[in-house]
Amino acid sequence: MAEVAGVEFHWMNDGENLYAALAAQTNGWVAVGFDPENQMQGANFIFGYVQDGTPVVQDMFGTKPKGRGSHPPDEQLGGTDDILEFAGSEEGDVTIIEFRIPLDSGDEFDKPLSAGTAHTVILARGRSDDSDSRHSAEGQAEITLD
Repeated sequence: MAEVAGVEFHWMNDGENLYAALAAQTNGWVAVGFDPENQMQGANFIFGYVQDGTPVVQDMFGTKPKGRGSHPPDEQLGGTDDILEFAGSEEGDVTIIEFRIPLDSGDEFDKPLSAGTAHTVILARGRSDDSDSRHSAEGQAEITLD
C-alpha cells in the first residue's frame, strides 16, 4: 500500500492484470497516474468518482504537465478505454474506487506495468466529481509490483 496526500492506493497483480483500489476522504474524485514523464504529462491516469450512487471510472492520459484539459480520456486521443472492471462507493466523506486493468494493454496511451520494476505513481483527490477540476491534494510515491 502507498499513501500520499490523503489517498490510499492498494494493489496486487496476477501476471496479466493489476487489481487496485483508491480510497480518500473526499466526496469528489480520486486518481492514480502511472509513470509520469513531466508532472502529469505522459502518465496513464485512472480517475474515479461516485455520482448519485453510481461509480464512474475513466482511463485518461496526461498530455501536458498541468492545467485544465491536461488529461483527456484515451478514447479522445485515438486510444482505447482499457479498464476491464470497476466499482466504487461513497460513504460519508470517503470515496473508494476499485478497478482492474491489464498490465500491458498495448494502447499507446497506457504505460506497461511489470512485476519487479519500480513505478512512479501520482495520487490525487479532488473536491468535486468533475475530473477536470483542480486537485485538493496530490503527491508521488514509488511502488513495485509483485
